[in-house]
Amino acid sequence: MDLSEKQHSSLPSPMAEASFLSRLTYWWLNGLFSKGYDRRLEPHDLYQVLKEDSAETLVADLESEWSKELAAAAFSSRKPSLGKAVAKFALIELVYVGIFGFLNESIRTVQPIFLFYLVSYFSPNPSVTKLEAYFYAVAVTVASTLSVILHQLYFFNGHRAGMHLRIATTGCTLRLGQGVTTGHVVNLVSTDTQSFDRFVTYLHFIWITPVQMVATMYLLWIQLGVSCFVPLALMLLLIIYQSHLGRVFAMLRLKTARLSDERCNRMNEILSGVRVVKISTWELSFSKIINNLRSLEISKIRKAMFLRALNMAVDFASQNIISCVTFGSYVLLGNTLTAAKVFSSIAFLNALQRSVTRHFPPAVQKLNEAKITVKRIQEFLELDELNFEKILQKSNRSGKSGVAVHNVTCNWSQDRINRATLQDISFKIGMGDLCMVVGPVGSGKSSLLMMLLGELCITKGNLQIKGRIGYVPQQAWIFSGSVRQNIVFGQTFEADRYDNVIKACSLKQDMELLPEGDLTLIGEKGVTLSGGQKARVCLARAVYFKADIYLLDDPLSAVDVRVGRKLFDECMDGLLRQYPRVLVTHQLQYLRNATEILYLEKAKEKPLVDTEERPRGSIAWSLYVRYFRAGGNYLLLLLLLVLCVAAQGVFTLSDWWLSQSNSQGQEMFAFKFVQAAMHDPTSGEANVHKTYMIIYGGLVTTTLLLSFLRVLLFFHVAVTSSVKLHNDMFDAVIRAPLYFFDTNPAGRILNRFSSDTAHMDTLIPETFFDFLQLGLLVGAVVIMNVITMPFILVGVVPLILVFCCLRNYYLKTTREIKRLEGTGNPINVPFDRHTQTWFLFIATSRWLAYRLDFLCMIFVFMASFTPLFIAERGAEIDAGLVGLCLTYAVLLTGQFQWCVRQSAEMTSVERIMELCRLESEGDWHGKVSVPASWPQLGLITAESVSFKYHPTLPRVLKNVNFCIRAQEKASLLRLADSSGTIRIDGIDIADLGLHELRSKLSVIPQDPVLFSGTLRKNLDPFDEYSEMDLWRALHEVQLSDMICSLTNGLDGLLTESGSNLSVGQRQLICLARAILKGNKILIMDEATANVDHRTDSLIQETIKRRFSNCTVLTIAHRLKTIMDCDRVMVLDSGRLKEFDEPHLLLQNRWGHFYRLVQQTGSLTSAHLAQAARQAFLRRHQPQASYAVPDSSRSYLSSYIPITGFTDLQLESCV
Repeated sequence: MDLSEKQHSSLPSPMAEASFLSRLTYWWLNGLFSKGYDRRLEPHDLYQVLKEDSAETLVADLESEWSKELAAAAFSSRKPSLGKAVAKFALIELVYVGIFGFLNESIRTVQPIFLFYLVSYFSPNPSVTKLEAYFYAVAVTVASTLSVILHQLYFFNGHRAGMHLRIATTGCTLRLGQGVTTGHVVNLVSTDTQSFDRFVTYLHFIWITPVQMVATMYLLWIQLGVSCFVPLALMLLLIIYQSHLGRVFAMLRLKTARLSDERCNRMNEILSGVRVVKISTWELSFSKIINNLRSLEISKIRKAMFLRALNMAVDFASQNIISCVTFGSYVLLGNTLTAAKVFSSIAFLNALQRSVTRHFPPAVQKLNEAKITVKRIQEFLELDELNFEKILQKSNRSGKSGVAVHNVTCNWSQDRINRATLQDISFKIGMGDLCMVVGPVGSGKSSLLMMLLGELCITKGNLQIKGRIGYVPQQAWIFSGSVRQNIVFGQTFEADRYDNVIKACSLKQDMELLPEGDLTLIGEKGVTLSGGQKARVCLARAVYFKADIYLLDDPLSAVDVRVGRKLFDECMDGLLRQYPRVLVTHQLQYLRNATEILYLEKAKEKPLVDTEERPRGSIAWSLYVRYFRAGGNYLLLLLLLVLCVAAQGVFTLSDWWLSQSNSQGQEMFAFKFVQAAMHDPTSGEANVHKTYMIIYGGLVTTTLLLSFLRVLLFFHVAVTSSVKLHNDMFDAVIRAPLYFFDTNPAGRILNRFSSDTAHMDTLIPETFFDFLQLGLLVGAVVIMNVITMPFILVGVVPLILVFCCLRNYYLKTTREIKRLEGTGNPINVPFDRHTQTWFLFIATSRWLAYRLDFLCMIFVFMASFTPLFIAERGAEIDAGLVGLCLTYAVLLTGQFQWCVRQSAEMTSVERIMELCRLESEGDWHGKVSVPASWPQLGLITAESVSFKYHPTLPRVLKNVNFCIRAQEKASLLRLADSSGTIRIDGIDIADLGLHELRSKLSVIPQDPVLFSGTLRKNLDPFDEYSEMDLWRALHEVQLSDMICSLTNGLDGLLTESGSNLSVGQRQLICLARAILKGNKILIMDEATANVDHRTDSLIQETIKRRFSNCTVLTIAHRLKTIMDCDRVMVLDSGRLKEFDEPHLLLQNRWGHFYRLVQQTGSLTSAHLAQAARQAFLRRHQPQASYAVPDSSRSYLSSYIPITGFTDLQLESCV
């Protein structure tokens, strides 16, 4: 895969040339912020990815370590460990980040010492002089400043290291891992590997916390003596409690990830086969499947949220609980508490608690999540390890290109060793050789190419490949973009080479017909192109690639005979003549050109015969309203707001209560009762202080209760909102018109159901709650400081104004970066384009955090010096309140930024809500009811019909009039809007509901679509038919014996897209579906393009036998399949050119149809003409007439279009 496609941006990153000071302050981002403030950012405004951040570098480094680990494991006969390879890959960065983290926590640990001496100055008999007080005020401020710098360096480099881990593991997953479902891959890429982004920032607290604990305990011993062991014991209990929760979280995370895998897998199947889903009216069936999976997933999320609510409540109230028990025990031992001692101890406890209870448990949790992610990725990579060493030779050997296969037996997965996909295969091709692979459906032809690509597990034999491989799949793969982008595919554009490729692949005339030539944008999967055009674009991509070896999986089957002959002569046996080629084909007329013929039957080789294809502006307030309203009514939201304010209010009140002290001795008022009670429990003083202590204990208990209730209610609202928005999004997508899927890549839509939904389920509730909790804390800090020191308001007001300006300035840029990131998930774009946005989001977040923390540092400066200025003027100031204000101010550093972050994270909800507002394609049930037996005749008429795939695209059908429509299924099925009138048995299909219409039509598409699950559910998803009906249909298509041989028969499991069956077998199952439905109209859209001649004949015979009384519309490139049709419609450039019986069309030597038949060659054209003549004679015998009976003519005469057709006949294949 292309990990680092040439970037859209030509702007070099200013970070590469930035000075030390610029990097330290993130000044190099000012230009981007200025641009983002003036206008909306576009992809070309982003900076190029630095070499050390590029996917090419990172993936290569991890692959190198993984290869070394594989070699070491093989040498020592042990199982390889991806964890060891990842650790070696990231070791230097992890050490670098750890140093910043250790220095930051060291400063936070010693800062309370300065706080102690500063607060002591305000006691009645201070031991600190005024000059020393100013020194300690400076020390507190400097410590905060250094902490800000180190904190930002730690998180910036930690997030960057996490990004490197994610990119490297994701790249290896996509490049090396094979053999699992797309949903599993999507979840690994979009959810699992993202755990690395958060993992590194917590990792170092696993070792920093014990070191910090020892240092803090020593300092607390100096302050509190043996009482310092009380908070340690409580924190250890908290660690045990939170570690247990961490393990439970990890188990729930694993279960949730598996359910998310399955849901994403199902969504991928729906998006990939959306046409079949809509044609077959299976929307409700798949909705039920997705809803059931989502319900199971949400049940796990709700359990996790309940545990998280309990954990966050205990964490929030634990500070006051620990303070209450610690100081109570200190006083019980006969000691005296002072304000300085209390608040310096609280600062120590805050630093310790932050590491022990808030950083250490998440570090353990993130480590467990990272281990699970690494385990899942290693399991994924090991699916392919048997092939890795064998395929490794292909890029390490020099000389001429070629392929050598010797006695190879292989399987799709290691657990199917006894059921070989291919068995005892041997062949060899070199420069200029053309090996053609032929055989019946299901014989293993496509699997042979997969083996050469390294996708199968080789259990026996040897495979050697020299050179780069160019591959053309059987089902052409096209992505949303221009035709040129699909061909060049990220390589350097060379005009001459490009023109030669276009000519050799017969695309020149097609490009001239497109409105913008090869720059015309095509929809998802190239829906605006025909099947033949998609196949040729896919072939052109492989040819332009300059490969050494070409593997071609039946590209000729999707084109007509004339184009097929030209493609073979000018491309496969022309431009590619000098290269080794392996061509899978059903076109036996080309076998004479092969140097090797490989005939496969039942997965074995037969003897060889030698011969000669976002939003704008700020997040609207209405978005927040819609988000919360989806989770509950206004009364519930009002209750939530009251609980949040009440919890913070009681928390602050309890701290204020603790700060109250005896005015004579500055002993803490709330604890003095303990000493009094010890001397005289009945004294009045003891009773007074007992009352204060009871109140304090009640406040702490109330804080815990209110905190739990508010978190629980908040998460309930958030998860309920997530459930509703996901369901609304799915309903909107499943009802969307087809042009939405044509113009939006499936990866982009799937990203909304994977990454964005995961953010909405877990990240946004946590981030939003942090924002709410910290916002209330900031408000409490400011109010407390203003009440204590009113003069500080002079400095606070400007800080608030600067904060608001910074917030708006930051959000204008970072929202657009997040939006660009959302359109560039690694699922559907080259990695470096995603890295551009993600790295800038990390850097801009640090830019904001650095500046907001400096605002906090200024606030700390004011909180430190303002009491000194007040004291100098002779005013009295309470030491307890000074300690409380300073403790709160220092606490804000490093947390203030989270008051802004949620605005950027809400872009995930914004993108989901965009899908919720999609236009619906129409009602499933219409105003006109039709009888159950409709249509009885299957007569189709079209009057002045024009059609285009998208409102902005040119028309592909232009004012067409006909009876028995034979070309465009889309407008007939109302898969897109068309002008004009189409009637079936006299009823205008525009008056019918979509399900009423589509359920009456049977369609066999060109690309057969099956879904994971049982074969029974693929045939009969609504359980409408009996077991006998299912077996009868399978017998009709000659699949009953094959199904009987499978384990569990009809209940046997199909893999994603039915990939454990051949394309031909899948097509026969689609035919069995049509037989089961028994509709009067059958549409075959090149249904035999990808099958061999035997299967083609089987399908044609089945249709003649089972659908002789039905209208059959056939679209085919194989002329043999349409020679016995009643009439042939020839369309050119969107207009009807000819419409008559094949034999009569062949009489016109200047006609389009005649020229097409002649281009097959003299011998083949003679056989085709003879077949058309015989069908003509049979059709016009009196006993075989298919004319409309006289009794029906009067019924039909009322809606016969005025098109020149006066003698209507039903069009059926005979």
